[in-house]
Amino acid sequence: EAILRFSGASTCLLTSPDLHSARERIQINGQLISKIDFIRLANKLLDDPVTSDWSYFEMMTVLGWWAAHDFQSDWQILEVGLGGRLDPTNAVLKKEASVITAIDLEHTEILGSTIEKIALEKAGIIERSSHLVLAAMNTSAHDSIRNKSKLSSEYIHDIVNECAVISRTVSLDKQVITLRTPEHLYKDLTFLLLGEHQLENICSGIRTVEIAWREVNGTKLPKRAVFEGLASLTIPGRFEVLSQSPLIITDGLHTPLAAKRFSESLKELNITKNLYPSL
Repeated sequence: EAILRFSGASTCLLTSPDLHSARERIQINGQLISKIDFIRLANKLLDDPVTSDWSYFEMMTVLGWWAAHDFQSDWQILEVGLGGRLDPTNAVLKKEASVITAIDLEHTEILGSTIEKIALEKAGIIERSSHLVLAAMNTSAHDSIRNKSKLSSEYIHDIVNECAVISRTVSLDKQVITLRTPEHLYKDLTFLLLGEHQLENICSGIRTVEIAWREVNGTKLPKRAVFEGLASLTIPGRFEVLSQSPLIITDGLHTPLAAKRFSESLKELNITKNLYPSL
């Protein structure tokens, strides 16, 4: 979303969950939807009897789509709620690109008890997608998704094959990398998100936008938008440094893989002594 916004396009970003306000789930051009617009659209939904048995997530998704329509957003960036196959976000008629990041055991009572079953549920987002981007992930998950996909190989993009991190430096303040993709060489690309897992996510995000941009505009994504967009990017609750003295870090991890990645990030930054985790 940040990259597309800094390219000059108007955006609507739908995410979940929220930390402080439900309005965080719907952002127009990088800003939370206003209270007035949220109330107006919520009342419009609640007044329609067809929504009487809808779930909260279904209501919020449609509210976000109405906001995108009202504000004439050029791009919609949708985070799937749960799984993918039966997710409300899957109702969109066309997706320029879908991206699936690392898969772990989560919500097993709904999505399935194995990585393969969860991967197949998440593969549901491929429907009506022009391209599919796959981040680095468990081999069984990767194979399940590729086997499920009806896209030809030229429309499936493996980040591990298409992107190469040539150099990387890390501190408590930022990461700086030089990244090569099929479109560009990004030298000294700086972003504030910490942890090697966020490096993987950044690569997936950049490649996804490159593909979607070319699909729509027929040209290469402007490099400037990548540098400026990522420099502005923060994600509250994801290895967020609240204070450096004393050092306080918060992370909303909720899976074994996320806990492993958090631990790896601490070690990479040489934060290994006097740790006091809080649950």
